[in-house]
Amino acid sequence: MTSPTINTDIYVGFKNSSNRKSISYRKARKFIHTKVEQAERGSPIGCVALSKVDYLYKGGKEKGILIHLINYPRFPNTRKDIRAEAIKLATATAKEFKQCRVTVVMKQESIMVSSPRQINFIEKGVMK
Repeated sequence: MTSPTINTDIYVGFKNSSNRKSISYRKARKFIHTKVEQAERGSPIGCVALSKVDYLYKGGKEKGILIHLINYPRFPNTRKDIRAEAIKLATATAKEFKQCRVTVVMKQESIMVSSPRQINFIEKGVMK
């Protein structure tokens, strides 16, 4: 059984954009597992892999996760469907973890999912 290779990664930090406190890996795992359990059979998010990651950036660092989706040959999906489901999951994760930005990375594009909260911060001059 084969299907086209379509790897998609979702990068999410744990630091709350409002109060700068971090959520735990356990809480993040539970949230993602709930989303996986709610997915329809054959959905691109019906099975994901989670990895703990450390984000290092100029002026700081934070812990987070990488959510990895594949095109599972038993339930193959199109690139369009995987992209759409990844963006939905990234948006739900950004909202739950209070993140301003979450990044979805596919072979041919990277998509920054921004929350409405980010727009409010930018308008108020809190974030550039």
